[in-house]
Amino acid sequence: MEDAPLIQFGRAEQSGPKTSHNDALVITALLANYKVGRIFIDSGSSTDILFRKAYDQMQLGDIPLEKVNTSLNGFAGEVVHPRGMISLPLTLGAVAAQRTGGCAFHI
Repeated sequence: MEDAPLIQFGRAEQSGPKTSHNDALVITALLANYKVGRIFIDSGSSTDILFRKAYDQMQLGDIPLEKVNTSLNGFAGEVVHPRGMISLPLTLGAVAAQRTGGCAFHI
C-alpha cells in the first residue's frame, strides 16, 4: 500500500452537520465497464446488491445469473428473494490509480 494515494481532509471538509451518523457513502465507479453514478457503500451491509433495473439497463443478459437459495431483508424489513447472483469487475479510483477487482452481486 506504499504507492496508494494519500487521502486527507482539511477544515473545509469538517463543516456540516455535527450529529453522529452512520450514513452510507455514495460513489461513482465502473461496473462491468459501465459508469454507475450512485453506488451506496454501507459498511453495515452483509451483501452487495445490483437492482434489477440497473442490471437490465446494463444489458448483461449474455452473462448467466447463478442460482441462489437465500432471501434478503429489504430496506423496509420485507423479505426479498434475489433472482440470482452475478460476478462483475468493479473499478474504483482515478485513472492514474485505478484498481479493479471482482464483486459478486445479488440481483
